[in-house]
Amino acid sequence: MVFSWNVMGLGQSRAVGFEPATEFRFAEPEPTETDAEPADPSLADPDPNAAWAFWSDSDARDHLRGLALDPDESWACSALTRERLATAAAEDRLLAVTGESALGGFAVRTRVTEREGDGEPTRTATYGVAAWRDVDAAGALYDAIAADAAAADADDARVLIPETVEHVSDTGANRVPVAAEPDFVMSADLTGGDR
Repeated sequence: MVFSWNVMGLGQSRAVGFEPATEFRFAEPEPTETDAEPADPSLADPDPNAAWAFWSDSDARDHLRGLALDPDESWACSALTRERLATAAAEDRLLAVTGESALGGFAVRTRVTEREGDGEPTRTATYGVAAWRDVDAAGALYDAIAADAAAADADDARVLIPETVEHVSDTGANRVPVAAEPDFVMSADLTGGDR
């Protein structure tokens, strides 16, 4: 992953064999505590198979080429698999909301990190991908993410979303801040296999 403004870094990535893959932005919902039970659209026990089916047929997956933030490497992306969704569900890191007749969207909390800043630690909940059906589902999903981040005792949250007009404008329509610049993803086969 390379910041879009880092032209030298992008050029160096190409020079050593990385190819352009996709681009995304981070949405930045504010963690919000709630004493209420999960709202109607929010699923208390999301089905990873339903999330996989949704992901497999989503515009988000197409744009992101099936990638999400890697669970181990903080500045890398890797393929989001059915197994990773099942693991996230088992660890209470999979969030999902319902639509009118089916799953409306989902997100996966990848990690919670802590950094020192201005003398005090700041905790950030990072969601490796989010996908939704429409602007209303996006709003319900961001509400679920805000509550989840607060429950994880996070001060900030960031959510990887596709860099498309639809996804960024759905986010803006729900009054959720978005990072000013996108990030670019470069790809290479690091397995040693044939390219």
